[in-house]
Amino acid sequence: MSGTQKTIRLSTPQVEEEVVTARRGLPANGRFVCADRFVYTHYPTNWEYDDEHGFVPRLNKVMAKPGVNGVGADRKLNRSLAWVSEQGGTFIDPKDTRLGEYQNYVRYYETESGQKHYCDFSDEATVLPNGKVLWNKSESAKAFRKFRAAIRDSGIIEPMHEEVYVALKVKAERRANSLHGRADRNPHLLKKAQAAEARLEAMDQEFEKIINQMAKATPKGNVDTFVMED
Repeated sequence: MSGTQKTIRLSTPQVEEEVVTARRGLPANGRFVCADRFVYTHYPTNWEYDDEHGFVPRLNKVMAKPGVNGVGADRKLNRSLAWVSEQGGTFIDPKDTRLGEYQNYVRYYETESGQKHYCDFSDEATVLPNGKVLWNKSESAKAFRKFRAAIRDSGIIEPMHEEVYVALKVKAERRANSLHGRADRNPHLLKKAQAAEARLEAMDQEFEKIINQMAKATPKGNVDTFVMED
């Protein structure tokens, strides 16, 4: 280098953007295991009563996990879903437009290592400084019940059959009778027994609504008049 070096003054040091690498996803440590991609299915006998939404379908989760339920190394669900259909089940396609706001219900979070952790649309995670993950279980469960009610109303699955309702009612009656039978010895059970009775009445009213809706939806054709020929 030629020439004379001059004195320079530096007065504005630059800001280091990251002193410690910021967390940008779920932790990539041995304590956290990523969940596989999945879809939901429903079988005609899988229903339950919800105090807020009435009768809602209980859903089964089919995981894209190699070696489970016929899933191969390619993680495709074709064989698993074919088996579900053979057993009388219904595949809840995440791309079905009848899902409305719940279309594409399968979501994921990325981990720090670039992997994907698949979860429900309503799942929210809080990652603590020590890497522990806290999930919004209560809020997510509430949103999931609403999702199940939306599936019921979408037309994707069949309405609940009367035989299923009868079985659910018998189970609820047994619980109510059991609580009443113990309420004289355990007064604190009286409120639970009364709540169980109120639930039975609500179930009856809800099923009556289902019957009325099905009657309205059933197409009524013309009555054919047969004439005997000579």
